[in-house]
Amino acid sequence: MIEKIDVEGRKLIMVSSNGTFIKDFNQEIAETIIHIDKIFIKLKLVQGDKENRNIFCLNEKMEILWQVQDPDDYWSHIAKHAIKTHARFTGIRITPEGKLIANNVDSHIYALDLETGEILSAEYTR
Repeated sequence: MIEKIDVEGRKLIMVSSNGTFIKDFNQEIAETIIHIDKIFIKLKLVQGDKENRNIFCLNEKMEILWQVQDPDDYWSHIAKHAIKTHARFTGIRITPEGKLIANNVDSHIYALDLETGEILSAEYTR
């Protein structure tokens, strides 16, 4: 059971019934959410970064279970032509129904599979 998490820049520190674990990421951590036995994190990316896979899911031992699906891959299956957004995710939240929702700078809201990080659906909000 996850007891506590702390963020120190790029480091995520978790205290659980399994011990204390530290995970260092290549970017600063912007958001963390604990949901049941998982930690969801969103890395902070600055203007101009082309990375659009800045959401991760970790287990109680700080092992990465998944990295969010590339939205470009999702859109290439939906649209008749490939769309390259490179739009970073700007926020994450868990709904009362237990769904992981992520929004990005291109005004899209994505529903993500909690177990795999695959994009289940997307909606334009502007």
